[in-house]
Amino acid sequence: MLIQQVAQAGGVQSDDDYVDKRVRTALIIGFSAYKTAPLQNPVADATLIAKRLQDAGFRVESLLDLPARELASAVEAFKAKAQGSEIALIYYAGHGLQVDSENYIVPVDFDPNVENPLANLYPVRALLEGLDKAAKARVLLLDACRDNPFGEALRARGTHVSGDGLAPIELPVEDGKRWPQGTSGLLVAYATQPSKTASDGRGSNSPYAAGLAAALATPDADFESVLKTTSAAVRAETGGQQHPEYRSALTGSLYLVARPKPLECDLLAVDTDNDVSLKGVVLEDIDAAKAIPACEAALKEQPGSPRIMHNLGRALEKAGRYQEALDLYHKAAQLGFDQAQLYYGNSLMEGLGGEIDMKTGLHWVRLAYERGNRQAMINYAEYDLSPVFQRSDRVKILQDALRKAGIGGVPDSGVMDDATNAALASYKTATGLEGQRITFQVLDRLEIVDVLFPKRSIAPSRQ
Repeated sequence: MLIQQVAQAGGVQSDDDYVDKRVRTALIIGFSAYKTAPLQNPVADATLIAKRLQDAGFRVESLLDLPARELASAVEAFKAKAQGSEIALIYYAGHGLQVDSENYIVPVDFDPNVENPLANLYPVRALLEGLDKAAKARVLLLDACRDNPFGEALRARGTHVSGDGLAPIELPVEDGKRWPQGTSGLLVAYATQPSKTASDGRGSNSPYAAGLAAALATPDADFESVLKTTSAAVRAETGGQQHPEYRSALTGSLYLVARPKPLECDLLAVDTDNDVSLKGVVLEDIDAAKAIPACEAALKEQPGSPRIMHNLGRALEKAGRYQEALDLYHKAAQLGFDQAQLYYGNSLMEGLGGEIDMKTGLHWVRLAYERGNRQAMINYAEYDLSPVFQRSDRVKILQDALRKAGIGGVPDSGVMDDATNAALASYKTATGLEGQRITFQVLDRLEIVDVLFPKRSIAPSRQ
């Protein structure tokens, strides 16, 4: 079998199995103990939000009252820990200011009267740099700009302080290819409007932190609804003087605490790699007699859902109704559902519908790979095809393709000798491909998949 599948634990599940298994990370920063202009509430605010997120299942790192020299390294350490997260959230409470329209957070040892005061500020953009490679959805909450006691001293040194609050952050436009499943993108929320100051609060917490903590306690609320609830609470607390805002470039609804309860179709047939926070069911464990009618009913209610199409396809495959399954995988794949693209590609490559079509199948696996599907990454770019090249006719096809690609010194031996392996390594270096293995990605780039593996008919089945 040419396609590698990663075995994952699964099984038929009940509502009791509904757990939020997503990896969610949070960096909570609170600065109160400033040498100049200390604040009363930021550390307490950070502690409150950290507790709320910990209770919701986030992995939380807290940075409290740090000097500038420690802040940068602590932020980078968090980004490393956030790798692979579905959600990465950063909350900052403390002083903030803008200089020449660049936003900065202010470490507790900041001194506006030194020779180069900006060197001890931390750019807000640095909080986000590289985080798009670590997490699907990123959230930045800025409970800053409680006042700006540094403006006069900075202006005296010729620094152009642009206003009392923060400047609006321009959100990047994303193509959605890296993180296609679930919600991806970026949301930035402010405790108040751009270039306005926020209240530190009359009680033990700022109005924004108190309102946010209360709103986060609402189960199954998408985060934009949480922010709207927070905004209403802040406006009420401040008599309409403070108006929180947010800007979103998210691709869908984002649930920090939990997602909507899954359908019966999901409980019975969703894949182990899913975005509905279920353990998932391996294909062999699907009860087709129950799953097929449940998923047919769900698809009738949501006829455009590629996830439900995929679920039904898996149930039909388990029942041996291969062509119907293949048709549903194809339809869901055309809608951009990467797990269906992987299944449809694998199905064509393994002959589920009665014909092995490696070239077309690999096209769909590549699309899933380009969308960041983890299993597709293994199948397309990591799975070692060296055993395929024990046949001399296949080695000669590879050698000929390398010569046509402009690689010199390629023998015509029909043997995977040192010269052929060196030529292959040169080709991979020239084309930016990584690793030492012969992978489907290499064969795809060389355009020899259909030459090596011509179409052929077999009995319909999953090989």
